[in-house]
Amino acid sequence: MPLTTGTRLGAYEIVALIGAGGMGEVYKARDTRLKRDVAIKVLPEAFSHDPERLARFQREAEVLATLNHPHIPAIYGLEHADGIHAIVMELVEGPTLAQRLSDVASDVGRAGPFGPAEGATPGPKGPGLPLDEVLTIGGCCRPSSRQSAVSSRPSESEELIRVPEPRSGRIVESDDRR
Repeated sequence: MPLTTGTRLGAYEIVALIGAGGMGEVYKARDTRLKRDVAIKVLPEAFSHDPERLARFQREAEVLATLNHPHIPAIYGLEHADGIHAIVMELVEGPTLAQRLSDVASDVGRAGPFGPAEGATPGPKGPGLPLDEVLTIGGCCRPSSRQSAVSSRPSESEELIRVPEPRSGRIVESDDRR
């Protein structure tokens, strides 16, 4: 059962639905004790009586609580009230992953693989995205220590790009300067 605006879950008041998927719904909520906005991930009702799903949900919260990274929301706690199981976490405002990937796809489509086509108008971020942003958004790897740009053909002075091979995870060096 989806929660509605104004519903209380412990000290948290639901403000809006942010998103929903197979593993639950995520809501923007107001922490009435600490006067801050939070995100609340709610386990679907269909899973709330399944011991295996409850254990997985608990493990998810425990693992996320051990991580400290700017791209991973901080976990504030677990809630259980009126048969609803929820993870309370930091609310991170901004575009969704789908929106960011769409932006990247449109930038790449507009610029082509080696930069803007003749007569093309650069997008709001310039003629291309930094390679580290493309790879981070795509989730495929962390960039090497040197940032390369996707905005033009690589020059002879640029270093090779190091990317993990998708299936094995081993580093593959690419030199496509043809």
